[in-house]
Amino acid sequence: MTMMSTISRLCYGDSPVLSMIIGGIVSIFVYFLSVWVYRLYFHPLAKFPGPKLNAISELPISIGVLRGRHVYNVKRWHDAHGPIVRIAPNELSFTDPAAWKDIYSSHPGQPNFPRDPIDSRFDPVKDTGVLSTDMLVADERNHARQRRTLSHAFSMAAIKEQEKLITDFVDLFIVKVREIADDGRIVDINQWYNYLTFDVIGEMAFGESFGCMATGAYNYWVANMGDHMVAAAVEQCTRRLAGANSALQKLLKRYIVPSGMKNHLQLSTEKVTKRLDILDSDKKDFFWFIIREKEVGNMSRAELIANAALFISAGSETTASLLAGLTHWLLKTPRVFDKLKKEIRTIEKADDLTHERLAKLPYLNACIEEGLRIFPPVPGGNLRSVPKGGASVCGHQLPEGVTVSVQSWSVTHDESNFPDPNSLIPERWLGEDKGAISKLQASQPFSLGPRGCLGKNLAYLEMRLVLGKLFWNFDVQYDTAKPEWVPMQDSKTLPAWIVWHKPGLYVKLTPVAR
Repeated sequence: MTMMSTISRLCYGDSPVLSMIIGGIVSIFVYFLSVWVYRLYFHPLAKFPGPKLNAISELPISIGVLRGRHVYNVKRWHDAHGPIVRIAPNELSFTDPAAWKDIYSSHPGQPNFPRDPIDSRFDPVKDTGVLSTDMLVADERNHARQRRTLSHAFSMAAIKEQEKLITDFVDLFIVKVREIADDGRIVDINQWYNYLTFDVIGEMAFGESFGCMATGAYNYWVANMGDHMVAAAVEQCTRRLAGANSALQKLLKRYIVPSGMKNHLQLSTEKVTKRLDILDSDKKDFFWFIIREKEVGNMSRAELIANAALFISAGSETTASLLAGLTHWLLKTPRVFDKLKKEIRTIEKADDLTHERLAKLPYLNACIEEGLRIFPPVPGGNLRSVPKGGASVCGHQLPEGVTVSVQSWSVTHDESNFPDPNSLIPERWLGEDKGAISKLQASQPFSLGPRGCLGKNLAYLEMRLVLGKLFWNFDVQYDTAKPEWVPMQDSKTLPAWIVWHKPGLYVKLTPVAR
């Protein structure tokens, strides 16, 4: 009996079980082959350039997200394929500045681009057992209601009332790093930026600090924050690979997603419950403004908890990242650093280092804007879905349901938007570009439109006070015995899971003699 006849008999003759197995394998292969062929040649996005593997599967992008390499990968794909890249079977990334408004802004008479299911989530809050959602991922109607309620705590008037509280924390930060400097020790300034921003947001969100600066160590909750960000990245991958909110995705989330997200919500639940039990508190935290406006009843307890959890992650790590990133680039760019210190030190008295005074320093503001560009605190993109009926993005008509985004790291490091993108050049923001003009609108670190960052005013206040007071009080230089950051294309030392996972930033502080 020949080999071929033996195989034929096994497949179609005397072994029905084996025939079923082989038939099933062939069917699966044919199914996936047909899906791949459709995605490569007949899908509505088939005309857009991008890596072929990305066009047929969510696996390449998911691996990058899990490894913290996603923002670097997207930048590399844009470098290879241009301003519009198909980065997944049903997903496009844009580096054309016009995409910011097309995707994220409101357009009269047209529906907004909703948050994409890949980027949406519903997290159960422990004390209520209901499915809650924070403002970041709420649908259009609930987002508007929550934002209206929470906006009282983030208005410019509210921020001015909170300035004294924030200034006290920044002054404590200066005292603590001075103690380290006076002892001749090296300061991990990245760590102390984190201590400061977490203490501030703890006081603002819950009426009590985390005590990081007082102890010189991370609070147990703050120490958990990195795990929370990794967990969020893992959860996004389950949505990509198994389908958002599918039974398989929920199963994967239950057994694969790390506990960081659950722990973060549980701790928020305890803090919010404690804060709401003291409605007559005179501490001007976020809840004080909401209660004063009699708006607290417009949100469920579960929603308040979910948003408080959001405040902690969005209002601390992001500001600390900007401060650390800008400090690094200032140290690497002495011309800029010297010019900035000279401007700040035109203020003669420490008591005059107020936000009102610092906000009027043009070079300080330009340095902050350039820092937000060169090291965007959230380097990825906020994913949106093309709304019902389809919509146009950068002149391309797209069908409904397509996932679209502008990835901050890619758009702000595109040479067609910012010449010499890997150099710190604050003069871009002062109209003093030498050579090609930068497209300033390409940098939108707080996003824009109805879902733009509500905490923008608070972030600017913190950044100006910290940088102004630190560089007024100290000369700062790298500790040559410690490794420096290598942020450009270095995902081993500087990966990003939603936000940057930063290594130590070791500096020597020398008090300025006056």
